Amino acid sequence: MHDKISLKLTYERIWLIRKSLGVAFKVPLIVFYIIMPIFLILYWQHSVSDVFISFRTFFNQIAFLLIPFFSVWWSLLSLRERTEGDGRELFQVFRIRPSYFDAAILFVLSLIAIFVFYLVAHLVFGRFFLEYVRISMISIFFFGLMAILTQITSSITATMLVLLLYSLVSIVLSYQRFPFYGQYQEIYQAGELFAYLKFVLAGLFLAIASWLIPDRL
Repeated sequence: MHDKISLKLTYERIWLIRKSLGVAFKVPLIVFYIIMPIFLILYWQHSVSDVFISFRTFFNQIAFLLIPFFSVWWSLLSLRERTEGDGRELFQVFRIRPSYFDAAILFVLSLIAIFVFYLVAHLVFGRFFLEYVRISMISIFFFGLMAILTQITSSITATMLVLLLYSLVSIVLSYQRFPFYGQYQEIYQAGELFAYLKFVLAGLFLAIASWLIPDRL
């Protein structure tokens, strides 16, 4: 009975957060299901080189630029009341603040939304499940970075700018060593994912560390 009540309360919190986000809730869905497909279709139509090889490289470039950043979009905006909202001191005192647990749930939901996009890509072009795992591992690092930045800066805007800058630097430099991830080559074997395990571990470490840092009030 207690578990059912907890699940119901969690569902209600997530639903309220979803409503509070308003139009902003639709932004990742628009990016995943409208903007990215448009870019990919246009590139496919105008590609003059080896279509499949160049398309997969372009696919990864677009995915690496947009997906990790927007994978934490819902989670980041859900923390507005915790970090910047009016009366957040009262949230702190009465321990009813929007939590990182809710943000983690929203992050999982965003990974599910991303999976749908990659599932379609896999059905059309094949061999995209490993790419989904790789982008998810990078996104976990983004979540941990988002969590600790919001806790340290108490600013959604500052955190968003840092994440965006990190994405751009990784893509522009195409640097393949941690903490950058601009490696566009297609993954052919599951063993190649071990190189991205450090992103998962670092993301989890940063997320846990954010819970240990006192709130700035």
